[in-house]
Amino acid sequence: MKVLVTGGTGFIGSFVVEELLRNGFEVVVVANGRQFPSYFDEIRDKLVFHQADFGDSDSLNKCLPGCNAVVHLAWTSVPKPTRGATGYEFTSNIISSINLIEKCLDHNIQTFIFISSGGTVYGIPKKIPIPESHELNPISNYGLSKLTMEKLLHLYHHSQGMNYSIMRVSNAYGERQNFLRPQGVIGIWIKNIIQKGEVEVWGDGSVVRDYVYVKDVAVAIVEALRQNRCDAIYNIGGGKGYSLNDILYEIRKVIDIPFEVIYKQTRIFDVPTNILDISHAKENLGFNPSTNLNEGIIKIRDYILSGMP
Repeated sequence: MKVLVTGGTGFIGSFVVEELLRNGFEVVVVANGRQFPSYFDEIRDKLVFHQADFGDSDSLNKCLPGCNAVVHLAWTSVPKPTRGATGYEFTSNIISSINLIEKCLDHNIQTFIFISSGGTVYGIPKKIPIPESHELNPISNYGLSKLTMEKLLHLYHHSQGMNYSIMRVSNAYGERQNFLRPQGVIGIWIKNIIQKGEVEVWGDGSVVRDYVYVKDVAVAIVEALRQNRCDAIYNIGGGKGYSLNDILYEIRKVIDIPFEVIYKQTRIFDVPTNILDISHAKENLGFNPSTNLNEGIIKIRDYILSGMP
């Protein structure tokens, strides 16, 4: 099977590409970065790379022939304040994603895997842990655009027979994170502790999140692709909640560097608590997160100290 991965050189995407290759898939990557990442040096000859935006029609017409499936990871935004960002969120992500779907139909793509956001599409939860059946009321542009993409896939499934699976990933962390993007608190904090001796916390540190190691996410995505179920939705997370203050405590156990904690104003788009119910993925994908938080923090620390290749 040949798989097109949008955003395949990025944080989660790069591990998905490696997992696909390990499992014998052929891989085509579309990414807008002009520089091929050094961590792909050993596998560069095993994949086809196209430098392009994921919604560009001409590029997709070159990438998609011969492909059987698409894993859609590329997304141009991160959670941020609503005012002034809504238009960009939808013009940069949704319009391009619609074009991607249409081109997949043109080229008879059999399977579409979309990486959604388990941390934002549910909004403020009424039940913890949050099952996939929970109502969907996002309170950020990012969550709204991810949910819109989910609904689009349902529409195209109903009207065009497109087969899809949705992976609602919680807060993924691990090596290769892009520290220029304000997303991924564990990696950003470890980098700032090592380089600056300080971290910033939005609010009082009581916000609780579900964290999952990036390689565990990649394994789940590839298994969903292998199973190719119709109209499937999976929560992919660690299944356990940690407050921001808990994360600081865990980091202190691993990194013997004194650092200052700067508490700042609470962000209105932050959900107070988000812990995913991952029982559906466990039962149907055999999903079992294998890297605990302490091990993951050590991996990020070592990655940063190595010079972030």
